[in-house]
Amino acid sequence: MKSAKLLSVIVLLAALVACGGGDDSQDNNNTSRVKSRAFVSNSYLTTGVQIIDYNTDRDTFFSITQGLLGFYDARQMALSGDRSKTLLLSREGRSLTLLDNRQESVLQDSLPLTDVADAIAINQDGSAVYGSVRNSEVEAGTPGAVEYYTISSTEIKRDRFVVPLVRNIVLSGDGKTLLAFGEQSNSVYVIDTAGKTTKTVAGFDRPVNAIFTSDNSKAYILSCGRECGGNQASVAVLDIASATASAPVNLPAATVGLLDGNTLYVAGSTTTGGVLSTVSVGTTLSLSGNPIQIGDGFHRNIVRAAGGKLFIGARACSSGCLSMVNTGNGQAVVGGAKGDVTGMAAIPTRNVVYVAEGGELRIYDTTTNAESTTSSINLTGNAYDVKVID
Repeated sequence: MKSAKLLSVIVLLAALVACGGGDDSQDNNNTSRVKSRAFVSNSYLTTGVQIIDYNTDRDTFFSITQGLLGFYDARQMALSGDRSKTLLLSREGRSLTLLDNRQESVLQDSLPLTDVADAIAINQDGSAVYGSVRNSEVEAGTPGAVEYYTISSTEIKRDRFVVPLVRNIVLSGDGKTLLAFGEQSNSVYVIDTAGKTTKTVAGFDRPVNAIFTSDNSKAYILSCGRECGGNQASVAVLDIASATASAPVNLPAATVGLLDGNTLYVAGSTTTGGVLSTVSVGTTLSLSGNPIQIGDGFHRNIVRAAGGKLFIGARACSSGCLSMVNTGNGQAVVGGAKGDVTGMAAIPTRNVVYVAEGGELRIYDTTTNAESTTSSINLTGNAYDVKVID
């Protein structure tokens, strides 16, 4: 009888282990089985996407790769709106890969692009993915196109929207509108992703980025101005339905922004250094308070962190590429010279931000504005981007 009971217990334990004890977030036994995951793209050889437990700052030693060469030169990542999928740019920026976040596996690999992509985007459920390819030779004359794939259970379709010298793209939260920005252009390309039509809205000054409102009816267009070879940096409101823009509000500089309620934070660089502007976005746009001096470089990343902090990342800096701003008192701290910031993610429920800086995944404490001395994640290779999955 004791032997029978013991055998029953062993069988039960084996079943619990096989299904993760009924308390794990993934179904596949070959997954990390962690509920607090951060994905880190690694451009070193075949490392691919590594999985970090962000509650413990621990490398799970699980990674997502594909084929003999894995994801060679894994770069930017984009998270679908429902958080079920991750889009990865890899193979020297010439290929898109779609990942299943729950199963930590590849859904679609080697979706080729005609040249190197500068920016990528993915819709709400991962059924459409986009890449901006500046040097895409789509027709005689000026190159440039937004290349995209629509993906279903039965087929994959490939197509493109012609956008001369396109650099950046921004997709609305509902996936219905894609804004594209061409190099040395004073227009914004407004793409209807369902109708497959494009409208051109002129009157900007080197527009480079956009931030959609929560209802996706409007977008705040950031014009880079002098920093991008134009004249005056600014922000304007683009009405999506009418494809018309408001009068611009001039700013010192503007390449990246973050919308927090009725406040829009905008960062960029002037001839004398980096600057963060605060814009009120109520009924009308208006510059609020004095600009805050931050580190220089071309700013591409901005995240809201715990404690009312903004972490702002840049590339091609003269000193530190990471700036940390206290929005309460307007004080800014510029980090040390550790290399370009290529990706950032604020960690939920913790005073921590993960920063891909100079090829290293660094952990910053938002209470001290300093790299952590008690926690570290040592990855072999070159950390490029980081996304919080759970």
